[in-house]
Amino acid sequence: MTKYVLGLLLLLIVGIPGCYVFNWASKAAGVVTEEIDPRTILDRYEWFIEQWNAVQEQDATLNAFKSFRNETKKEYGDKPPRDVRRDMQLQLSEIRGILANRNRLAREYRSAIQKINYVPATMLPHFPESIPSYSL
Repeated sequence: MTKYVLGLLLLLIVGIPGCYVFNWASKAAGVVTEEIDPRTILDRYEWFIEQWNAVQEQDATLNAFKSFRNETKKEYGDKPPRDVRRDMQLQLSEIRGILANRNRLAREYRSAIQKINYVPATMLPHFPESIPSYSL
């Protein structure tokens, strides 16, 4: 009888913590499997491509506005006609929205690249580690 009680006690002492450790190890293995799943890696890579392209597109828009502003200053000096000033003000308010969106995308990119810092640089060869903020 004491052998059975001792066996049951030993099973409880070893079994319960063993189940806990096994459950914890199983969850950890599941997370690792999800992180290195080829579909997950491809989705992340595609996300970085989309973010990078969106930032580049908005940079082109901002640079076009800067060149328009410079050309206007060259052509009219400090006192452009009223309609040109009005157009510039409308464009400036639009550009501020584009600038805010562009810097938000850059922040998301920087945040995401820091989260996956285990990815070797060779996997993302044409993406910078960080996109700086843009200002007019």
